[in-house]
Amino acid sequence: AAENFVLALYTADPEKMINCIPEFIVRELASQYGTNLNDIEGLINLMSAQISQEDISDCVITSSNISSDLSLLDEYKENMDNYGVTTEDFSKIEEYSLVNVLAEVDDEDIENIVFCVKYDGVWCAVDID
Repeated sequence: AAENFVLALYTADPEKMINCIPEFIVRELASQYGTNLNDIEGLINLMSAQISQEDISDCVITSSNISSDLSLLDEYKENMDNYGVTTEDFSKIEEYSLVNVLAEVDDEDIENIVFCVKYDGVWCAVDID
């Protein structure tokens, strides 16, 4: 999930991004774009229309690992309200993790810390630092 999220972000691929994020983030994106969860194809089209050539990079994941530095984990957990998480959503979150993803983006090495949750049995990416 973390690697796919990084790839989707740097290659500006809304479909890939939606496939690796939890439902509560998709719901938040849908409301920002004036659509709803029932129209994922419409959401992808709306997001795609906002992408310019400058937003698209060449990206290759070179490595990833679960972070042993958990100093940011509590901060991310405390900020879950910013994602429009409902009580029901919280009940579906089973675990939290930080993943270090090293990517080569337009020939530059970039380290990304991805906040992930195990949501309703599936690991998903929520945020990136």
